[in-house]
Amino acid sequence: DPPQRPDADRILGRLRRVISQSPPSPENKMELLNQMETLEGHKDELSGQVEQLQIDLSESQDREENLELTHSIETEEFQCTVRELCTEVEGLRKALKSSKKVVEAKEIEKQRTIEIIEGEKKQAIQALKNTIVTMES
Repeated sequence: DPPQRPDADRILGRLRRVISQSPPSPENKMELLNQMETLEGHKDELSGQVEQLQIDLSESQDREENLELTHSIETEEFQCTVRELCTEVEGLRKALKSSKKVVEAKEIEKQRTIEIIEGEKKQAIQALKNTIVTMES
């Protein structure tokens, strides 16, 4: 049973007591019956409104639950995406670190090659100087 307005129930109860306690005149009895019918009509109308409000509340709660579920799913998907991106960034960071080491190793090798060439160049220049000195003497 849907909840009913206490005022309507109280008035109906009072009207019923009045009718049962002392038999009213036919005019009063008709008036009381008309009021009872009016109140019963209001009661039915209010019951219908209460039912509609309960339906509206249930639908609203369903929509709210759906929104919460959708938000939860979207949040979970976002967190998964963030985790995947973090994994990708970590992989790229490691690849960059490895590439940096390779470049540094090649730079060291290049520097050593330059030093060797410079050394050989100095030796060649010295040998030429020695040859020139020997030839001049």
